[in-house]
Amino acid sequence: IQAWFQPIISAESGCCIGVEVLARWHDPEQGWISPATFIPMAENLGLIHELGHQILLASLAAARRWQEAGLNLTLAINVSKRQLFTPLFTERLREEVAKHQIAPERILLEVTESLALLDVEHSADRLQELKQAGFGIAIDDFGTGYSSLSQLHEMQVDELKIDISFVRRLHEPNGLSMTQAIITLARALNLETVAEGV
Repeated sequence: IQAWFQPIISAESGCCIGVEVLARWHDPEQGWISPATFIPMAENLGLIHELGHQILLASLAAARRWQEAGLNLTLAINVSKRQLFTPLFTERLREEVAKHQIAPERILLEVTESLALLDVEHSADRLQELKQAGFGIAIDDFGTGYSSLSQLHEMQVDELKIDISFVRRLHEPNGLSMTQAIITLARALNLETVAEGV
């Protein structure tokens, strides 16, 4: 399973300002295996920590090479529920980032809407801990869950990711209105927005 990097492009400048780290698996016999298949498998088998750590190390090594080449890109890395609630998760993440000489501010940790907002009592302390360590927090797949807006207001997050299901419907009046509403909400809360699947 390899780390692939999907560019994040600024709509204002057209420049690549960061990358989202994606886990990809190509099997010689089965071909490409969807993350929707192997990520839940890794979770259920208790291998998500090893998988996440492997992807993290590959990402930080790439970021170090880019940094040495004069490119200061943000790394957006998905974090699973099991990873987030692992004891000493923040401390170990800080150690790896320091070892690769990457500033924590260049790391954006993506957590799903349901994890960040529906499990707010459990996740708030850990997210605050990560924020205090300098890491950014993004809410992934925003708009697909059933979270409370009051909870979103209380969470220390930096970015909302507009789910691809909305982006794919931008040509429809309802899809456009929903996307505009999410962007307006984010601006009101001083949050950045990233649209998936453009």
